[in-house]
Parts: sequence; structure tokens; C-alpha cells
Amino acid sequence: MNVRSPQEDTVSGIVFADNNGNGLFEPLLGEVGLPGVEVFLDTKADGQIQGFEPNQISGPGGSFGLDVSDVDSGSYQLLQILRTGFTQTTPTALITVGDGLSTVYNFGNQPQTLITGTVFEDFNSNGIQDFGDTNGNGVLDPDEFVERGVPGFQIYVDINNNGRFDGLEEPNTFTDTNGEYAIVGLLPGTYTLRIIPRDVITDPNDPTATSQGFIATTPTDLTITVDEFENSNLEIDFGQSPVLPPIGRANISGIAFIDDNGDGQAEPLDGDRPLPNAIIYIDANENGERDDDERFSLTDQFGRYDIPEIDPGTYIVRQEPFPGFTDSTTPQPVIITLAAGDNADFVNFANDPTNLPPAVLPVVDLGGIVFNDIDGNGQIDPG
Repeated sequence: MNVRSPQEDTVSGIVFADNNGNGLFEPLLGEVGLPGVEVFLDTKADGQIQGFEPNQISGPGGSFGLDVSDVDSGSYQLLQILRTGFTQTTPTALITVGDGLSTVYNFGNQPQTLITGTVFEDFNSNGIQDFGDTNGNGVLDPDEFVERGVPGFQIYVDINNNGRFDGLEEPNTFTDTNGEYAIVGLLPGTYTLRIIPRDVITDPNDPTATSQGFIATTPTDLTITVDEFENSNLEIDFGQSPVLPPIGRANISGIAFIDDNGDGQAEPLDGDRPLPNAIIYIDANENGERDDDERFSLTDQFGRYDIPEIDPGTYIVRQEPFPGFTDSTTPQPVIITLAAGDNADFVNFANDPTNLPPAVLPVVDLGGIVFNDIDGNGQIDPG
């Protein structure tokens, strides 16, 4: 026979959209309650909802509450019936019933909507990422031209549709070294997706001196609709045409990156990542060192650099040695011939990290006392 407390046992909580998948309910980051999700106490321990088991469908704010007073004392799993297009991010709860306990538990569910795409250099301004299929096989071969992706563009979802980026409460990301981006976890709905224009630094000694670096060749804001079904995965590309240098001049740009496998190729999927604060310079006198009068640029947080408005000619472009890294750029040295109006983009520099010293972990002496904590207060008490 189960002896019950005269108090009622209750289980309550909130089912919420865990947009960032960390298992925490964070309304300040735009996370909201999910209505219409059925929650139940699995008294039969079969993972299925039965008509006699305590259950409730979450309300408008995602809240639910179960009266479990009539359930025999014991421990039971609290489960939910997941909506299509969501993944649970919180662990399964084991609820103890009896003695008038009131238990609060929240269910986190991450939407599995996904928006991906590429920001690419649209040289012919046709709004399509082209490649020169010279042999007609429909495949991009190593010797064929491609309009490549551009790193460092910011893409965001304009939640309040005010035409500007309002910070972390609006889902956002930057394109990687291949110009690719991904935004995960939007709730079903209709949104405006925007790209922020990217300027270039015109004076390496003055980061505030900038000019327009690209002209959009595709819409910079798009209305999108995402749902749990056919619109759960969207692919949206943005075309950007590089702004031509002034008449009679040329531009050089590219990235510096950490080349994990030392092959000289930027491969984010293999762990390669941008290298900020690297100095790229034009070795005008070809002495292998950067002199005070030579043009240079410092890479930003995305590894990007720009050396604009250069006279036509042939140049050696180098990266100053970066402590702990070996230059794995191929070929070496980097020799660029520029004609008037040229945009020499993707002049990239690879940095092999194999010479980085191994991490040294501090030696810590651990010690202590094992004691009989009679009163259970976690302290060693006198006597």
C-alpha cells in the first residue's frame, strides 16, 4: 500500500524553442515558448502516451502543468511528443512522485531549419555563380575558372524588420574562407534575410579610411518562409561584384589562414581557419623583408587583407613570418602581374602550425581528507 501525503504532487514547466541548442531557456536571446506540444508522465514506462497517464498540451507561452497526485509513489520519465522539425536539447527528466513534491522541468527543442548559401564574386554581374566549363562535362575541373566565394560578409535575419542589424538577438553569421554561411534554428515563420555591405580599408595605417569594396548583383534583402516541411532547408546565394580600382590602378586582396594539413589550400572543412593580425606586404625591392616605404596590410579577424590602388606592374607579395608557423603557401614566392583595372583577389597565404610548441599543462598537486560527514553539511566540524 502506498502512503500518500495530503499535499498534491505537481509537475510543471515550459516547452521552449532552444534556438542555439544549449539546453537553456534564454528569452533575452529571442527564445520563446512552444505551444501545442504534448507532455506526459510515462507511468507505464513504455515511451508511449496512454489515455490514463497525466498529460497536457503546452499553452500559448509553452507552459504546461500536470497533477500527478493519483500516481503511485515512485520515479517516472517525463516525456514530450516532439513536433516535426525539432530536436530535443534537454536530457530526459526522471520525476519522483510522492510526499507532495512540486517539480519544475523545462523542455528545450531546437528547430532544425537551416539556411545556407555562398557569397560569391560576380565578375560578370549576372547574379549567378559561374564557372568556365571549357570541356563541356558539366563539372568544375582544376584548370577551369570559377567565381569564388568571398569571406567576411555578414548575413543576418532581420527579426524586427527595421533594416539594420540589432545585435546578438538577431540570428547572424559571417561567410567563411570559401564564402559559405549557415544559419540554424529559425522557428517556422516569414523573415527578412539581409547581407551587410563590405568595405575595404584604403589606408593600412588608418582602419577608419574605407571605401566601398563590392557592388551587390543580387538582392541584398530577401523575404523567406521557413517551416518544418519542404522549406526547412533553404539555399540562398548572394552575388557581389568587386568595385574596380581607379583608372590606371589595380588592387590586391586575399586571406591568410592556418593550414592545418600543410597543403597550401584553404579548406575550412578540414579544420583550416582564418589567421588574423598577419602582415601582408609588397616586397618592392625584392629583399625578402618589409621596408618602411613598402605597401602592406594587416589581416582582420576573418584573415582578410586588401592592398588597393596599386600601379600596374609585376610584384612579389609576401607575408611576414608569423611566430610558431611555417609558410606553406604554394607557389613561393607569390609573384603577381597587374594591369590597369585588375582586381587580383584570392592572393592567399598559408601558415602551417606544425612548429607551434605543444601545449604545456601545469602540474597541480592534489590532496585532501576523506571524512565521515555525520550531519551531511559538507564541512569538517570540530569534534
